[in-house]
Amino acid sequence: MQEHLKQEVSACFNAPGREQREAAKQMLFTSACTHAKANTQAKKDTIRQYLEAFLDIVEHFFLEQVGEKTWFLCGRTVDETAQAVEAFLQQHTDQITEILHYHNSFAEYIDNLQPQGNSRNLFHYRNTDLGFYGRESEMEALDSFLEQEGQILWMAVVGDGGVGKSKLLYHFCAQVSNRPDWKTVWFSKNICERVNEYQNWAYPDRLLIVADYAGEMAKQLGDWLGKLAEINPSCRPKQLRLILLERENLGEVAPVWYQAFTGGREQRQAVEQFCVNLSSPCIELHGLGDEALKAMVMDYAHSKNRELLETNLTFVLEKAHEIDLNNLAPRPLVTLFIADAALEGKAYTHWNITALVENIISRYRNHWKVSVCDNNEERYESLYQMLVYATATGGWDLQVLPAPLETASRTLLASRQVLEPLVCAVNEEPTFRERLSPLEPDLVGEFFVLDYFNDKYYDKTTLAAIVQLFWGRRENFWSFLNRCIQNYYNEPRFQALFSSGLAAFEPETEDTSIVILFAKLLVNLTHCQSESEAVQTVDKLKALTGKFHDFPDFALVYSYGLVNLSSK
Repeated sequence: MQEHLKQEVSACFNAPGREQREAAKQMLFTSACTHAKANTQAKKDTIRQYLEAFLDIVEHFFLEQVGEKTWFLCGRTVDETAQAVEAFLQQHTDQITEILHYHNSFAEYIDNLQPQGNSRNLFHYRNTDLGFYGRESEMEALDSFLEQEGQILWMAVVGDGGVGKSKLLYHFCAQVSNRPDWKTVWFSKNICERVNEYQNWAYPDRLLIVADYAGEMAKQLGDWLGKLAEINPSCRPKQLRLILLERENLGEVAPVWYQAFTGGREQRQAVEQFCVNLSSPCIELHGLGDEALKAMVMDYAHSKNRELLETNLTFVLEKAHEIDLNNLAPRPLVTLFIADAALEGKAYTHWNITALVENIISRYRNHWKVSVCDNNEERYESLYQMLVYATATGGWDLQVLPAPLETASRTLLASRQVLEPLVCAVNEEPTFRERLSPLEPDLVGEFFVLDYFNDKYYDKTTLAAIVQLFWGRRENFWSFLNRCIQNYYNEPRFQALFSSGLAAFEPETEDTSIVILFAKLLVNLTHCQSESEAVQTVDKLKALTGKFHDFPDFALVYSYGLVNLSSK
């Protein structure tokens, strides 16, 4: 094939017009395929990649060094040009081969992933207007994790929603990115699935991967570690550090995310082999101390161009300790909610998280209706429904959805001119990314969706249709419902949604992969319930085990429910 290149490469650069040069490249490709007897698409793809790499190298590393490119190409004979190309090929064969190996590789995929940008949402962990305070010991622990021996290691950072897990890792990754030998990447479920498709995961630098909402991709992450355990170390990254972010710590009964992560026997062996410390694989994150919270609240007030008096600052911290009783120290996000209400002059009869979140959602919805949708009622209602879908299922990729969201999705997609600024405004991002993102932070998004389900609760047909549609994004919807249980099970207004063994969210399908996820939700529900409620939930697990008696996974999940019940 190299001999063939020498005969026709000149015209790819020497033809007078761009169209002629492109035609010459196509002729070169066609004749090269014929010469090489490339009779399959895979062989043709290989030849095209080789040609693209070769021509790129000739242009950038060879011709650009010649003062007069046209003089060089026109003033020499075909034989002289062929000799020059042959010499170049001999000198740069290794470089061409390296580029071909890089093309469509794991390394190229990782290098092409876009870094996370700053968010304009003051409650979002990626908003840099609010400084990063405290967490010195956690940052030291993470730094130590990076420097431990071993080619591959994983650990988890766990803690309640709003405690600052993502913000901690966002700032840690920012520090690590400044080191020349490290590459940092945030995994989503889609990225994780794509990574699992490769057979070779070689990467020249040290690689730090953060898996937020790890439960949504825990099985795929465990599968990947299993594959990495089996292959030659030369096919792995130079060093790999994987950090999982989840809410539940490891206890007497392993949480669902860890069960999925460890999987079967071989997968468990790989997970345990690469664990940083089997006896203590998690950093458990709690709230912040008062000094760090004060600095954060002052930043928030400054970002809103408001002044917070010392008496108001004291009030905010007192309320934070009063409201956030489940934590050793107040969660940063809850404290920001209180600061927001104080700056807005809110005077609640009962200060609680529900009232704070309702205030924020009310402002959001008014902004979307008046400013984003220009008081267009149909557009606003469609946006509201699609944002519920995006929040509950991990995002909407701007495609027409089936009923009952077909009309809403078509309404928003009808005009590209309207859609792009609308999506940017709701996502609070300056760049249009072809996707409506979930409403964040989680505490707000979960309340927003549950409130929507509450409105539909007595319209059983519509609610059931919506729930079945959402189960189409099974892992995402399961993870979302799991977070809702953890944060809002005890909220009185949502009791009907969580009653009767989550009857409102029960999937109407024989697809065992979906039903088993629902069964795992029931297990997690028993953690929150009283003894009498847990008995009813475990009875439902027993019924599912009987219905799907050919699937031992149901019996295993049932046993977890029995263990939780016995602890009560």
